[in-house]
Amino acid sequence: MNRTDWDAYFASLIGDTGTGVPGLAVLAYADGREVYRFAAGVRRVDGERSWPMTVDSRFRMASVSKMFTVFTLMELAEAGKLSLDDDVSQYLGFRLRHPSYPDVPITLRMLASHTSGLRDGRVYSIPPSVRVKAFFTPGSPYWEDGAHFAPAGQAPGIYFTYCNLNYGLLGTVIEAVTGQRFDRYQKAHILAALRLPGRLCAGQSGSG
Repeated sequence: MNRTDWDAYFASLIGDTGTGVPGLAVLAYADGREVYRFAAGVRRVDGERSWPMTVDSRFRMASVSKMFTVFTLMELAEAGKLSLDDDVSQYLGFRLRHPSYPDVPITLRMLASHTSGLRDGRVYSIPPSVRVKAFFTPGSPYWEDGAHFAPAGQAPGIYFTYCNLNYGLLGTVIEAVTGQRFDRYQKAHILAALRLPGRLCAGQSGSG
């Protein structure tokens, strides 16, 4: 595809119906230099006023943070500081098991690939002062009658379901391994090298 084709393709993604998005921006680099840029649509609408999207517009990262979480996870794995097949329990400070599969360890790989047997439930974000163990402790305000575990028959390591809570746990693991707050580690080890000034969170799932 040539530049005109790419421009037409990205322009086709903009719209206010179906899967269309209000606006988007694209920057592509090759060999350390910018080779393509595109921006169209709007970044903000307030009544009758709207502001155009530009390549300098800032986006709410939301689940894009998951990608950076895995970047860090792989970096730590390559440095020998953890293994993707480690039992997450050894980093959380408590034994985490699906009640229907008590002998199946929930691994970092399962969390990263959404095959952990965990579910978001009605709530998957808790205050930083609350330990993630609260999600899995009967009687806790965040227990939700066990809603954070998949139904029996959906065993860890086998059944895929997208779950934000997985990445809150991975963020907690990263903090335990590095001894640094998740966002500060990301800024120093990932964002600074990419010259990105934004901030990331790992799902706001509480402290370890």
